[in-house]
Amino acid sequence: MDVIFHYRQESSKVGFPFGIGLLIAGILASVMGGMDATESTLIPRFTDRIVAERGVFPIADSVGSDRWKTNRGKDRYPMKFSSGATGAARNRITTALFFMILATCQPVDAAPVVWTTSSLVRVPQTGPAGTERNVLIQAARNEWESFQIVVQSSGEALSNVNVTVSDLRDAAGNIIPSASMQLYREHYVYVSQASPDWRGTNRPLGVGWYPDALIPFRKRGSTTDLSGAALDAVPFNLNAGRNQPIWVDVYVPANAPPGNYKGTYVVSSSQGAVSGNIDLTVWDFTLPTVPSAHSSFLYWTAGSAEANAELLHHRLYPARTTAAEQSALKSQLGLGAVNLGFWSGADIGNCSMSASPSASQFQTAKNAQAPGLMVYNYTADEVGACANLHETIKSWSRNMHQAGIKNLITMPPTPALYDDGAGKPGVDIWVILPVQHDANRVKEVLDLKHEVWSYNTLVQDAYSPKWLIDFEPINFRIQGGFMNQSLGLTGLLYWRIDRWSSDPWNNVNNTGTFSSSNYPGEGMLVYPGQQVGVTGVVPSMRLKWLRDSIDDYEYIELLKKAGKESEAMSAARSVASDFLNWTRDAQTLESVRRQLGEELASTPGSPAREPLPAPGNPTPATGATGVSLAPTLTWGSVSGATSYDVHFGTQNPPALVTTSSGTTYVPGSLSAGTVYYWKVVARNGDGQTSSLVWSFATMAAPAPPQLRSPGNGSSLAANSTILDWQAASGATSYDVYFGTQNPPPFLRNQTTLQYSTGILSNGATYFWRVVAKNAAGSTMSPVWSFQAPVPIPGVPTLVSPGNGTTLSSTNSAVLQWGAASNATDYEVYAGVQSPPPLLTTVSAQSYNLTNLTPGSLIYWRVVARNTSGATSSQQWSFRMGAAAATPPTGTPIAVSVTPASGTGWQPAFTASFSDADGATDFATVGMLINSSVSGAGACWVVYETASNSIWLAQDSGTSWKSVYFVGTSRASSRTLSNSQCSVNLSGVQILRSGTTLSLTVPLDFKTGFTGLKNVYLIGQDRAGKSTGYQLKGTWMVP
Repeated sequence: MDVIFHYRQESSKVGFPFGIGLLIAGILASVMGGMDATESTLIPRFTDRIVAERGVFPIADSVGSDRWKTNRGKDRYPMKFSSGATGAARNRITTALFFMILATCQPVDAAPVVWTTSSLVRVPQTGPAGTERNVLIQAARNEWESFQIVVQSSGEALSNVNVTVSDLRDAAGNIIPSASMQLYREHYVYVSQASPDWRGTNRPLGVGWYPDALIPFRKRGSTTDLSGAALDAVPFNLNAGRNQPIWVDVYVPANAPPGNYKGTYVVSSSQGAVSGNIDLTVWDFTLPTVPSAHSSFLYWTAGSAEANAELLHHRLYPARTTAAEQSALKSQLGLGAVNLGFWSGADIGNCSMSASPSASQFQTAKNAQAPGLMVYNYTADEVGACANLHETIKSWSRNMHQAGIKNLITMPPTPALYDDGAGKPGVDIWVILPVQHDANRVKEVLDLKHEVWSYNTLVQDAYSPKWLIDFEPINFRIQGGFMNQSLGLTGLLYWRIDRWSSDPWNNVNNTGTFSSSNYPGEGMLVYPGQQVGVTGVVPSMRLKWLRDSIDDYEYIELLKKAGKESEAMSAARSVASDFLNWTRDAQTLESVRRQLGEELASTPGSPAREPLPAPGNPTPATGATGVSLAPTLTWGSVSGATSYDVHFGTQNPPALVTTSSGTTYVPGSLSAGTVYYWKVVARNGDGQTSSLVWSFATMAAPAPPQLRSPGNGSSLAANSTILDWQAASGATSYDVYFGTQNPPPFLRNQTTLQYSTGILSNGATYFWRVVAKNAAGSTMSPVWSFQAPVPIPGVPTLVSPGNGTTLSSTNSAVLQWGAASNATDYEVYAGVQSPPPLLTTVSAQSYNLTNLTPGSLIYWRVVARNTSGATSSQQWSFRMGAAAATPPTGTPIAVSVTPASGTGWQPAFTASFSDADGATDFATVGMLINSSVSGAGACWVVYETASNSIWLAQDSGTSWKSVYFVGTSRASSRTLSNSQCSVNLSGVQILRSGTTLSLTVPLDFKTGFTGLKNVYLIGQDRAGKSTGYQLKGTWMVP
């Protein structure tokens, strides 16, 4: 009897301890009886092999074979029971072996469950695993073909999950590099309300989570994984019981030899890794770079060079492109048409239309576009019900036609617009909704050589394809390809692809926007790239299906051009004959596509192959130095090339890194100061031609900047300066650090070699350095310092004692002055000599002089000082108070007045007084001229010795007119006056001689002061003794 065990590896944690298994096996063997020699030697040999190869879990499967087999059917452990062994012995051996093998099953972590599926399948977040792990796909040259790898965490959560793919190789060693593949993690979005359900033959799937947005593993043209963005493709964690699909785009270069290419993918995680095979058949025909199907897909806000390129990677034309980018987009990515953007204002809600631009305006706009593009103008939108606009539409068309421009309007064919009045179409491109399709009208305009395109929006009927998230994927795939071909429609339009909510990666719903219904995903076929670290936009799965529909259209078109139109159209109609009759079965569509591909591959007359010239005109130029660390490599377009292999690296010869349909390659971030080598191989179906190996050196970090002035440790003469340094080789800008701290703080970045400091703080020490920068890095100078200057002090202002004053103090004085700006101390000069000598240096603004001589005249000044210099004040003087005088003993006497009598208007009286104590003993002397001793109505003049001033009594005799200083310029040109007389101050004289003081006062009597007047004299000494009023003369005032 022969026994077969099949091996199966399980990922559960069920296990059976090895030792217990052996123990049970031994016990059973003993209980069941002895074994013969064959039995006794068989079990140990088998046990040794089992232990050496762990992980075997035996299951009794069948008898009749002499080999043990694994679950893959490969022979393992060949053995055969002895022909002499009895049935009982065989049973004992079998039972013992079962428990020994069972003992080798140990607990293990749950590895990922992985399977693959078609691109036309939406994988739910939860659900049973698939069974197919390997990939089998077919594609033409210059085509993207897709599949999905699904990762499931069945028992426990998975962590650190990543997916990688290998190069694909054929038997001859030809390679489709992994860099030509684009991987995405599918992002689920929630549909909160189903699309309207018309309950016909094409119904929405309803509320739920749908994979739609695609998070790229890396940027296009780059070999570096994206990281650091809000949404990162890999690695990722996966909760238990969840599915995570990975979308894989495989690009087949236009020069790839036909045949079978094989490679692998690996799903790795912290819990284990699983791999699978990729099998690609490359058919022997090439899709043209410029699609045969036209299209017009509109960005409203997200349009950019990057966004336009992303759309063209999906073989769909952006409606608007700039003239600057069109040539590159045409040659590299297949741009075939451009919309000029003149808008009439007419749409479904507005049956009014602006006047047409002139023919010359249209011509100017067209001339600005790149040559070779089909130029059209999307003039009005959904105006089929606006019969009043027909004549205006025709006028637009006539002006466009003069410039060779086509008029596109979304409306069904309308006979009134079949002719613009000048023998050409009123509408060149009719764009219709499925619900607007009228086979007869379409045939009419097609017979007139007009074009008809289709478009899609919202839910307009119960039967046609819909482009909303909660409809089956085949809806997006079938319209632009099989359906358009069957109906003779040559283009595809969508009104907007970037209509995003405020949170587009999480909210695709729009209930209440178009109506009370929800149209999930309406107007959005791309997602903003910022959240995933990409400039521009990233695609949705729906955009991928639309791309594939353009390729389906191309398959049929190529077969038609190869002379097999009947077969091509029959295949198209078998999938979709019109908007009502079309298959909902994705496998049917894929099967017909395979038939078309195989037919094309075996049909003579596929696109001709031509010899290719070598690529040239590299940028950066070969041998270039100082190249940016993030360059874009470009080369001249090669006529006839369908793709380019880019080889790049730091080794010569460089390795293949990617295959591109364009003439640019972005290698990502490069290392500074490194030489890179690269070449480009141009390819088409006829062969390939390589460029020379080019090289360039990236920029290195700049040399350290050399500081020049102010010199390190220097002291400035001015309170501002200019920091100056020498240019650093390779620097593109400089960071300036400057301040009073060490190290100095950052101030600014600039490209010039000088920096003006502005006004500096007096005497402060400043520190500075410069950092030279470029894209490769930075280098810094040493820190230098300098000291700002201190300005010389301001002029000190003397305060007291006042200049020319006499102090009451007889032997001490406090000198005071105002603070001088920037002064650190003051030199005090004082003494009886002029100029005075230096006495001391102080920091305060005062100094006390002592031990002075009474009555002495003191001269003084102050000099303010600091480290920059000194400034002197004016020189002042003051007199010390005299020593106490001897008390007066004499009595003042009024001696006489001259003239003692007379007549006239202008006498000059001289009054004489004497005092035994000396003339200086008088305090006041005066004369009163009146009819009696009365100050009222008198001419009463008094001289005060202390103030050296003349006083004239007011008419009342109780107050004084004014005070003027005798002998000064102030008094010389002035008079004192009352109603009786005026005093000519310039003629006033004071004379002292010994004990006599005389006062001369020139008077001018007034006309009202007439008659005989008495002249009274009066004097008073410093002790207060008075002469009293003494009559000394008379005067007649006529």
